[in-house]
Amino acid sequence: MTKKEALELVQAHRQAAVLGLILQESCSPSLTAGVIRGKSFGFEYEGAVRASLRLDLLADILDDVHGSAILMNNFRILLKHILVRDSFEIVKTYSAESGQADRFKAWGPYHFARLVRNTLSHREGAILHQWSPQSLSSARWRHRTLLPTDVGKPLVLQPAEYVELQEDLYAFLRDDLA
Repeated sequence: MTKKEALELVQAHRQAAVLGLILQESCSPSLTAGVIRGKSFGFEYEGAVRASLRLDLLADILDDVHGSAILMNNFRILLKHILVRDSFEIVKTYSAESGQADRFKAWGPYHFARLVRNTLSHREGAILHQWSPQSLSSARWRHRTLLPTDVGKPLVLQPAEYVELQEDLYAFLRDDLA
C-alpha cells in the first residue's frame, strides 16, 4: 500500500463515518420508516440489479422503539469501527509495509488508540478487557488517560472524540510517516 492510498482510505473512512453520524443525529427513525415502507432497494452489479431487498422489515424495526434503539446502537458501533478501528489498521498496515512500524509504536497516542481499537474489535465493543503490554503504566491521548485499573470498565468516547482520534491518526500518517 502506498502512502497516498493509505491517506485516501483513511479519509474515505472519515467521510463515510461523519456522514453516518450526521444522518444518525438528523434523521427520525419513524419518519424514515414511513418513507421506506413498501419500497425495495436493489444492489447493482455490472449494470443490472442482482439482489433486491424489501425495506418493510427495516421500516418495522424503525417504528419499534426498542428495535430502533438496538439498530441505532449497532449503527453507532459500526461508525466507531470505521473511524478508529479501520483507520488504525490502515496506518498500522502502511507503517509495517513501509518499514516504519517502530515509528508508529513510538507515536504518543499509539497505545491509547490501540486500546480503543482492541475494545471496539472484541466482545461487547465497549469494555476494556485486557491491558497489554503489562509493562505499560498508562495510555494517554489529549485529555484522556487509561490505566490498568480501567480493565473491566467501559471505554466509551463521545462521537466527537472518535472523530478527533481518527483525525490524529490521519495527521500522523500524513505528517510523520514517510
